[in-house]
Amino acid sequence: MAPVREVSGGGAFLIRSLNPEQLFTREDLSDEQRLFGQTAAEFMRQEVLPNEASLYAHDWVKTRELLKKAADLDLLRLEIPAEYGGLGLDKISAAYVGEEIAVNPSFAGSLGTHTSIGTLPIVYFGTPAQKALLGKLSPDQVTSTELAGESIQQILSHAPGNDQAIGGLKVCTESGWFAARPSGTEDVYKIYAESFKGAEHLSRIQEEARAVVADALGSG
Repeated sequence: MAPVREVSGGGAFLIRSLNPEQLFTREDLSDEQRLFGQTAAEFMRQEVLPNEASLYAHDWVKTRELLKKAADLDLLRLEIPAEYGGLGLDKISAAYVGEEIAVNPSFAGSLGTHTSIGTLPIVYFGTPAQKALLGKLSPDQVTSTELAGESIQQILSHAPGNDQAIGGLKVCTESGWFAARPSGTEDVYKIYAESFKGAEHLSRIQEEARAVVADALGSG
């Protein structure tokens, strides 16, 4: 069995006397954690930094292109629970990747908005019955035709490629989307969203997504 040691988190080292082995440093990174950091560093060096001028000029087409490339490397789903298609990695791995991404503040802001605002923390409280219903929702139960000022183009309950159930709903427009799924561990349901236009449009998607889902749950 691997040895277990107590590691103090947060800023405890500022107010308590600690032994060196109680602090986490770079030397304590696992091979897997280093691999994710290396992947992020290489991506930033090869893909992002050569496009710094475009990013600082607010070239959103280029930003979206780079975000999609980051997604192909799994850099957008490090902390998403495995039951939602994420990697479910620890905070240290995510922090180490974030440190590497931060070499370009513009792209780091875009990626951080996607993962920290559009994907992870948008949690709306619901009952177990609502969560169970959400996982079984049919696209036919969504009666809305617009989302954030745009026509809804797709309403999906199964993945297009392999027809596997996604455990909720995904609603797509030309410039954004949201997905709603019940939590597997909490008495909540979660909204994941992305805008290809910017923060204001994303906020509108998030706000209207709750109403769309509430209407669908009510119709069930």
